Order: sequence, then C-alpha cells, then structure tokens
Amino acid sequence: FSQMVSIRAGNAKGRDDSKGLRLVALSAVVLTVSVSSFSALLFLTMPERLISLYLDFDLPEASAVLTFAVPMLFAAAAFQLVDGAQAIAMGTLRGIQDIKIPSLYAVICYWGIGVSTSYLLGFVLGWRSVGVWIGLAAGLAAAAVLLWFRFWRQHARTGYSALGR
Repeated sequence: FSQMVSIRAGNAKGRDDSKGLRLVALSAVVLTVSVSSFSALLFLTMPERLISLYLDFDLPEASAVLTFAVPMLFAAAAFQLVDGAQAIAMGTLRGIQDIKIPSLYAVICYWGIGVSTSYLLGFVLGWRSVGVWIGLAAGLAAAAVLLWFRFWRQHARTGYSALGR
C-alpha cells in the first residue's frame, strides 16, 4: 500500500489536485487499517491456532514454543496497526516529494524512541522479546503520528505550498 499511495499521491501532486491527494490518503488509510485490523484480530483471537500451523506437536519442545510465542503475537497485533499507519504516511509524503523532514522523524522515532523503549522494556524491565516488540511498535506509533500530522497540516489543507521552500 505504501508504494501504491506514493504513486497515487505523486500523480495528484502532478495534477495540482489537493482534493485528489486527500482522497488518495484517506483511501490508503482505510485499506491499510482494514487489512492491519484483520491481521491483528487474527493474532489476538486465535494465536494458538496460528502458531500451531508451524509446530510439530510430536516434539517435546512444542508446548514451550507455544507458551513463548502467544504473547509475541499479541505484541505483533499492535505492531501490525502502527506499522501500516507509518508506512502509508511515509509513502504519501514520499509521493509528494516531502522526504527530508519525514526522514528525520523516522530516525528520531525508530532509533530514539523505538530502540530506547525496546531496550528499557526488553532488558531493563525484563519483558524480554515482548518488550522489544512493544518498544519497536512505540517507535512506529510515534512516527505515524508525526508523519500524518505533517501531511494533514502541511499538504492536505494547504495544497503544495509547503513543498516549494
């Protein structure tokens, strides 16, 4: 969806069609939230069944793997939602050639927030792998908020004037 929205946003920019740009962004949000929510719902409602597809229950380690993996799928459910949101936000901004500030946001959010929160939750607080995934999701969530805020504030409401700087 990120590549699709980049192309469609770039086409709208080329036409100088800010209304079309807003429609492209909203369509991408709806599609991404739908698919991400479906995946997250599967992860939350049937984690054992999904994990069982990859396990041989004749092996003695299977139950330990299942016990370890179920909480990971709960963290992965949150990750699905925020990763989709930040990916299409970045794709939308890339399509309209707004890349410098969004790239800075990505570095700050992925490395500053994501990695440090992963370290804190995973190692300092002892949440281990689940803490690392939640920390990475926190970085993606921060990126999604900043990137979408930039898009709606700078481009969707005012057209492309912010790009001409």
